[in-house]
Formats: sequence, C-alpha cells, structure tokens
Amino acid sequence: IGPYCLVKVTSIYAIDSLTYRVSFAAQRTTGLYEVSVGPNITDIGGTAMDQDEDGVAGEAIEDVFTASFEIDADGPRVITSPPDFVTKPYAFVDLTFDEPIDPNSLSADDVVFTGPAGDIPVTQFVWMNDSEVRLSFGTQSELGSYTLQLGPDVADLVGNPMDQDDDGLSGEPNEDAFETTITFASP
Repeated sequence: IGPYCLVKVTSIYAIDSLTYRVSFAAQRTTGLYEVSVGPNITDIGGTAMDQDEDGVAGEAIEDVFTASFEIDADGPRVITSPPDFVTKPYAFVDLTFDEPIDPNSLSADDVVFTGPAGDIPVTQFVWMNDSEVRLSFGTQSELGSYTLQLGPDVADLVGNPMDQDDDGLSGEPNEDAFETTITFASP
C-alpha cells in the first residue's frame, strides 16, 4: 500500500527456497509505504504461516507479516531567513530549512551574496543544528540593499536537491534557488 493507493506487484521471483524478490513499478511519491505478506503462504508440507507463533496457522490478521518504509522524494526548502530590514551592522545570516541537510552539499559555490559595493564572500558555514546554518562574512555596515541567493544544489540527507518553489521538481536552476533581500538602513 502506498501513500495514496495500492501498489501493484508485477512479479515474484524465487531467489532460493526461503527468499523471494517481489517487484513493482518504481515509486516516486513521498510518503509511508506498507508491505503485507500472507497468511495464505504455505511451506512444502502445506502448513500456512504462523507469524504470531501461537500455534494456529493461517489466521487472517494475526499471521500476516507487515513492514513499512518511507520514501523521501521532496527536496528541501529554506523556511526562515533573516529579517528584510536591519539597522545595525551584521556579519552573519541564519537560514533554516524544512528538513535536515547534508552539510557536505553546501559550499561557497552555492551562495551569492551581494551588497551596495558588490560581491561579499561567505567565509564560514556554521551548522547550528541539522537544518539551520549560519553563513558568516565580513561585517556589513554600508547602507543599502543586500541580496542573498542560495542553491539549488544544497541537498537533504538522501540527496534530493532543493525544491524552493515546492513544485515537486527539485534542483531547477532558477526556480529552486532561495533568494532574499536585506535592506540596511540607519535607525
């Protein structure tokens, strides 16, 4: 059973006398999947499954083997960012993602930060937790607008690149990069 419907089994192949490979179409929908087997599977002597080991074989509910797994096909998104207006010099920006991020997927190549005087190099990434990162740079004190762009190649723990526009198509160069503007003005 998939998150929204039954998943049709396309083939069952015996690998050996105790192991079978069950095939079905590739699943790409994020969510929880449940696998149920039995109870009407018999051994070579004709005895049905006794999954709960109570001595009564083939019970309709108790003797069904059930397992589940989850598919994560959604790319991460930045969900909180700095305020769009600041009145004091600043030397970092904190970004929060909607899920844990692979810290090795974030590098200086993923960030473009510009201010009134041009490009501002990000000098350090400090992971505050698995979904929040601090981008550090030289202290900014010039009045004006600053633009921060990040992604889209920043990935979650299973390798999905960003899906900032939340359309199910991860890693799109323009649509999935996060962008914000910060205006630095005198108080």
